[in-house]
Amino acid sequence: MAQVLTGHGCFQSYPWDRKRAASPACVHCEVEKDDAEHTFFSCPFWEPARAEFSLAVGRPNVPKDVMYLLWGPELNELPEDQIRRRVLMAAAKRHGNLFCPMVETIMGQKEQLERQRQCALPNKKSFDWNKYLTERNTYEVPKDFFHHICESEMNGIELGSWVEIENKDGSGYWFASVCLSNGAFIKLHYFDDYNDKHDFWLKLNSLHLHFLNWGNENNKKMIHPHGLPRLIPEDFKEKVQNCELAVSNTVLQMKGAPIHNIFKRDMFVEVQDKDYPYNLWISKVLKNVGGRLLLQMQGVKSPEKKSFWIFYLNERVFPLGWAENKGLPWRVLNSDANLENSIDSSGLLNVLKCKVPEKHNYKVGEMLEVINPDSLTEFYVATIVMIYNHHYFKVEVNNEIDVEKRMSFVATKENPYLFNAGWASKHKFLLKPPSDWKKPNKFSWSKYKRMKDCKLASVDNKCGKVIDHIHIGMKLEAVDPLNTDRIRIATVKEFADRWMFLSFDNINCFQESLHVRSVYSDEVFPVGWCNKHKYSLSVQKLPYRDNLCFDDDWTKSLKRKNDEKKRNSTISKTVNKKIDVIEPIINIKAPELDKELHDALLLDVKVDNIQENINSVKEFNPKKYKVNNNDTITEYLVNNISPKNNNKICIYFNKDCYSGGHVVKKKMPTVPNSIGPDNVFFILKRAITILVGLDYFPWNALKKIKDNENMLFNGPGRIKILISTKKTRSHSRSSEHLLVPGSKEMARTYCSAVCGLFGMCEFFMTTENTKCPHSCNAKKGKILNAQDASTSTSS
Repeated sequence: MAQVLTGHGCFQSYPWDRKRAASPACVHCEVEKDDAEHTFFSCPFWEPARAEFSLAVGRPNVPKDVMYLLWGPELNELPEDQIRRRVLMAAAKRHGNLFCPMVETIMGQKEQLERQRQCALPNKKSFDWNKYLTERNTYEVPKDFFHHICESEMNGIELGSWVEIENKDGSGYWFASVCLSNGAFIKLHYFDDYNDKHDFWLKLNSLHLHFLNWGNENNKKMIHPHGLPRLIPEDFKEKVQNCELAVSNTVLQMKGAPIHNIFKRDMFVEVQDKDYPYNLWISKVLKNVGGRLLLQMQGVKSPEKKSFWIFYLNERVFPLGWAENKGLPWRVLNSDANLENSIDSSGLLNVLKCKVPEKHNYKVGEMLEVINPDSLTEFYVATIVMIYNHHYFKVEVNNEIDVEKRMSFVATKENPYLFNAGWASKHKFLLKPPSDWKKPNKFSWSKYKRMKDCKLASVDNKCGKVIDHIHIGMKLEAVDPLNTDRIRIATVKEFADRWMFLSFDNINCFQESLHVRSVYSDEVFPVGWCNKHKYSLSVQKLPYRDNLCFDDDWTKSLKRKNDEKKRNSTISKTVNKKIDVIEPIINIKAPELDKELHDALLLDVKVDNIQENINSVKEFNPKKYKVNNNDTITEYLVNNISPKNNNKICIYFNKDCYSGGHVVKKKMPTVPNSIGPDNVFFILKRAITILVGLDYFPWNALKKIKDNENMLFNGPGRIKILISTKKTRSHSRSSEHLLVPGSKEMARTYCSAVCGLFGMCEFFMTTENTKCPHSCNAKKGKILNAQDASTSTSS
């Protein structure tokens, strides 16, 4: 009803006003403007939906009736006779009860037809991978690296599986096994035939090819195709017909199409619970993109309320009916799920052939490292808390003081989230200390092991996959762990054991956030996978530029970025010693540098001055500072811990750069050209406050930075600051604690990342006093000149 009253609904005039539609005309008739009034009162296409209401009212409805239908007749227009008054009020109420369902019916049908119309429209131009790779002088990861994609593109017929072949004369049938399978053709070998020369190729749409037990259903006799009087034992016949390597009729009906196409919308599968391996949940298939399924768990008590993506070959996916066939301890928890109006899912039993996990040797109480599955960048300390059997065990992550709030999940030996103790430190990733680690210095596995008197688990890190042909810098497509709806361009940065380090490509020449994935991951795809399956590939756009356009300006900009990366790598090579990151703490002592950990370091801090600065920390006087004020304590710590001479920065605001669509233009003159020099902490706090204040809704901008703070900067050396917005007439004062970098080098990365978050040019707020390499000033000048020229011409 709100869409009808405001006009902000599925009407062509609404997207046309916002330049999102080609025309405001109605798609169902020839009227030039499709709005709410036209749809509900005059469009002939919706006349059948208005018929019942018009019949009840006694005349066609008109726009002026809306007030009467929603709120009834005006009191001053009602007669004085109480009986007639009550009759008119009852009639108005009855007409209003008919009007609301009519509106809902028309809007529901119109939205459904609009979705179908949008799907039928020609797709947008696909991403040009050839041009992208050529401009960067790099290559794609070979397609044979993605085993799950190769398997999903096959026809679903395994080697050694059995079928029944009808003789050419139709006299009977005989068993045959599959020797080779290639698309729409399979090579067959007759049972009990010792001559390989009799092997033959057959097309999958052949009328002589049938599934097992077809002969019994059609009362056919078993006659050898070469006319030899050979007999098949009855026990072998039953064994073949009941074997797991039987080609189902559903697979044969696909006629060689990729097996991932067998999954249709409204089919059902069973998904393994994250907390108990033998509990399964019936889930509905909402969408299938090349075998990547969008599922929705059914039932009120399901643990995952939101829909989620998962590849059909994942170890958590089982065919519908798996638990019932296996029996206890397997069971379905939402057996009361509504399966009406669903597509037959019985054919999936021959497609989803679940493999038994390898046996493990873990024991209860052993400790290891676990990566955060939601970000794939942070590592935690975890403990094995339960062993179900030789295949499944439960891992609990020590990320919260309250045990009930801790993250836990069921794991197998091949789980990609398990690592040996010390792996994160060895490869320079952030390891969050456990909740019971109270020491002021950095976390150490050796000290923690002695404190807990525990054993460390031995994770099998061996890589059984051939990766010699995969080189650093190759491109692929990968799922964004922070938003699984998005698939982005990724670059291979390094390999370690059975994991690979990836970074997403973006326009920011400074920002590079590594995340860890298994080489067996089913969330990475070959180049062109999204184009093939008509799925949108998320590519960040340059300001004033389409993401598919790679012209000379783009090449020059890319060359400048590459030169900048080379300069940064030259600077980083000059730092030979590895130092610890100084984290802000309240109970300040002179901590010892932990030699066992070597995380990422502050590139702009001299190694020789680190210990001197730590030893020269003044004694913290709590009487002088408010204990509840986190800012005051943090300011004190930053001033006394951080090297003052080497950690001061300036931030420059290039007000002529592209500022996005969320900035109030009238506030732009109040922005200073630069702030500083001062400590990183104070400058970042002032800069973020200024940037947030420019937004139309500052509280939303501040919350957006808070929600994405791990994506903006997730390295070591983070400092907590308090940012507050001003009180307005419509919204009260809001505050958020943000984690920002404490070093000069990381501040530059952080500033450009924040600008990218709001769709600004990455040089709108920067730590370097340089001109924008994207030529925002020149482009703005061109636009102004063009406007002046048009004005003079018209005059």
